[in-house]
Amino acid sequence: MEFKDIVQKDNKLLGRKEVTAVMNFDKATPKYDDVKAGLASKFKVEAANIAVQHVYTKFGQTSATVHARIYDSAEQLAKIEPKPKVKAAAPGAA
Repeated sequence: MEFKDIVQKDNKLLGRKEVTAVMNFDKATPKYDDVKAGLASKFKVEAANIAVQHVYTKFGQTSATVHARIYDSAEQLAKIEPKPKVKAAAPGAA
């Protein structure tokens, strides 16, 4: 999985970076946990600090647009993100 055309905006008030990127992949669209792991390695942060908002892909293509938020800490993520997203973003949750 490779990320290109990364646009990030610092939101200091909420303690996060808002990231939009184009992701290239090989087969099926990656799951949110895989996208989080890829973003964590790209930005050198823990996966627990990332909330993936959307993965938009067009039919038959091997690229997608990703919208994610990278928080300064997991506590900040838990405080700001809506509760259903926190459950879906928790490690080991399916």
